[in-house]
Amino acid sequence: MVLHVVIDDGKEVRADNPFVFCAEGADGLSPSSFAERFEANLGLLEQGLTLPATDDDDAAVQATRKAVSRLQAFIAAQTRIHASGDLGNKRRAGTLGSHNMESVHWPLHFKALPHESVKFSPLAIGWMQSKGVVNAAAFAQEAATGHIAGASKEVSLALQRPAKDLLAMPLCPHLVDDHGLVLSVHPLSNGWQTRTTEDARGSLLLECSSAQSEAVCRRMLMALIKDAIGLIEGPHSELPDQGFKVRVLAEPVEVVCEWDHGQRRALFPSHEEILSLPAFSDGCKSVKISSSRPRSDSTSSSSSSGSSSSGSSSADSDGYK
Repeated sequence: MVLHVVIDDGKEVRADNPFVFCAEGADGLSPSSFAERFEANLGLLEQGLTLPATDDDDAAVQATRKAVSRLQAFIAAQTRIHASGDLGNKRRAGTLGSHNMESVHWPLHFKALPHESVKFSPLAIGWMQSKGVVNAAAFAQEAATGHIAGASKEVSLALQRPAKDLLAMPLCPHLVDDHGLVLSVHPLSNGWQTRTTEDARGSLLLECSSAQSEAVCRRMLMALIKDAIGLIEGPHSELPDQGFKVRVLAEPVEVVCEWDHGQRRALFPSHEEILSLPAFSDGCKSVKISSSRPRSDSTSSSSSSGSSSSGSSSADSDGYK
């Protein structure tokens, strides 16, 4: 499913495309000025440098630190859901994936192919041009030993059991976009190119896969959505100087049959699941948004095991929670 982060005044959504983890921007800076300084600060951090020491009046530096902290909290929420005995059960029951929507080309396809034929860039080892591209069989075999070159000991140990589970499957389940880019190989790793980053703008794609049941996917995704709402629509979500508020809008996605798009496999979230999400603090029920993506159907391969909540969202749908 897709989470949109927008700024609205209760009547309409502002046209700009805010940063997911810092949608409120910074006081005293226009959206364009803030974006320039925010991305420059992130560039320093990516190079291993520290942000310049400033006083509390540097709003852009404060906002950058907030975005980094919120992304870390979002990742920690996924880790907690994966570890929970009644949800992911240490990735044995299900695995989540989150992706920057700007990096994804629709529709999406859930496939299952021989492990050796699935080539991707695992998030665990980062992007190293051609050295970062591996086939799922080789990466899973390495991960099954409990040691992954380029990954921390903690990450290596966390992926050891999922790697063994993946190797035990007759085929390798994975999610790809319409350009053939592998978003995730379940239950092992997300892809590097579509990873969720501090500078994600507008929307995030959330997906989940389980070898047990669709119900597991739904529970895990609902838990993550609620955590994301609390994180993004926190006390900082109101912009008193402008009268705007930050909103998280949930856009349902549909999974359909590969050879017959008229056969729906799943819809997430359902109407009932949407109504179970926290209400807007000011009583607002919904906000109309328009998707820039063309109307299209996502496909799900019947040869895969388990179920996936990934899919294509319909354009011009009501985003609400």
